[in-house]
Amino acid sequence: MQSSFTYKGAWSDADVPVPYGRTVVLPKPVLSEYNTLSELTALIPNWDRKSRNKTAAVLMSNCAAKARNDFLKKLKKHIDVDVYGKCSDNKELQMGCPGHFRSDCDPIANYLFYLVLENTSCYQYLTEKGFYHAYSKGAIPIIFGPSREDVQSLLPPNSYIFADEETNIENLAKEIKTIASNTDLLISMHMWRNHFKVINEHGYFGTKSYHLCRVCEALNYNNEEEKVYDQELLDVFLDPSKSCYDKKK
Repeated sequence: MQSSFTYKGAWSDADVPVPYGRTVVLPKPVLSEYNTLSELTALIPNWDRKSRNKTAAVLMSNCAAKARNDFLKKLKKHIDVDVYGKCSDNKELQMGCPGHFRSDCDPIANYLFYLVLENTSCYQYLTEKGFYHAYSKGAIPIIFGPSREDVQSLLPPNSYIFADEETNIENLAKEIKTIASNTDLLISMHMWRNHFKVINEHGYFGTKSYHLCRVCEALNYNNEEEKVYDQELLDVFLDPSKSCYDKKK
């Protein structure tokens, strides 16, 4: 028997979908009623740690993705972005967070925004950068890489800022500054937390089910029907022209 698994979650050609995370609609609002937006801050992780002086952060260990590096370079001309990890020019920030596979990067919980700069642009490729480093730490993700359609289908409404190669960077920076300087606007970007839950399923940092564990579970509970992957089916997973956007990264 042959089986496949993939990160694609909302729709999938795989026998075992193992997305990095998912959005779940709550059966009822967490707060049935509230009088002011400030009451919603109880739903925002690390809200007490957020600082107006800590606008945006990103953790990067792959320094070779040209499109996202260019995007970051342009954005840093307009707003302060602290880069953690291997790709940082700041030795302290570089050593403070060695990489998401080795340890958690706790300092990024202090920031209002997190840059979700995916290193490849493939269908439904939204990783722990958004689900864990942004949402789980109480930051608003600024997403670059996936298509607008994929982001809209996978994430809660009004919970992120979308950007692509056509985005006017100066206008984007103005939007970020406007939200950061207005508490009501900032909290409104977290209103989704009263109606949705974002679950990190990356396999690290408290996730209960590792990806390979999920594969084992599926193999133990499969219907034992024979399945064979020919080249056409394999291309769905292995051919970038079928699984990724038609643009250079």
